[in-house]
Amino acid sequence: MTTLKDALDRIDEELAELKRQYDLFFQGARRSEPQEERKILEWMVRRVGQRKIPNTSDQFRFHSLQSRFHSFSGLWTRMVRDLEEGRLVRDARGNLVRTKGLGGEPVTPDHLDQVLEQLRSARQECGIPTEERTSIPSGRCSGPALPKSPSNPAPAGSNSGSPSRGENRKSRQGCGRRRTRPVRGNPKAYGSYPAAAIRTIALRRAA
Repeated sequence: MTTLKDALDRIDEELAELKRQYDLFFQGARRSEPQEERKILEWMVRRVGQRKIPNTSDQFRFHSLQSRFHSFSGLWTRMVRDLEEGRLVRDARGNLVRTKGLGGEPVTPDHLDQVLEQLRSARQECGIPTEERTSIPSGRCSGPALPKSPSNPAPAGSNSGSPSRGENRKSRQGCGRRRTRPVRGNPKAYGSYPAAAIRTIALRRAA
């Protein structure tokens, strides 16, 4: 059975070896990132962290090794991401050099108008409509629209210019109302209540 001291010694050795492998990778001497070795060391740190450490000196040593591993992991992750995104490049000697970022000059309105005009021209060449279309957001009711100011109002008693009650009722049914389910017993008493309210009333009456 592996003792706690042996496990901490092995974590210390594996961490030093993993740091050396990452240094070789960033220097160009190693072609691939040592991901498997890093996963194994992460598993070892997690297993020791699940054990109960009664000795104070062992606790201090384990927390030191754990913090070192997490610090190195964060540094390696950032450097690999910078390499992939082009913020870190290799010079003629093979050393990593951080590239300069873009200048923080503000964008002028003339340049913005030029970019928008180029975008509009490109959309026209591709056959994409340039004008924005107004659309109704999902989840809202889209019932029959009523005329604002009809030029020829309908005569009195006629229903030609406005929807009937049945049409209004059908249009309101699709506006996100909560569904109801049939209730045994007296459907007239609970027909208009949602299911949660029906259960609450039934429990209160049973009590």
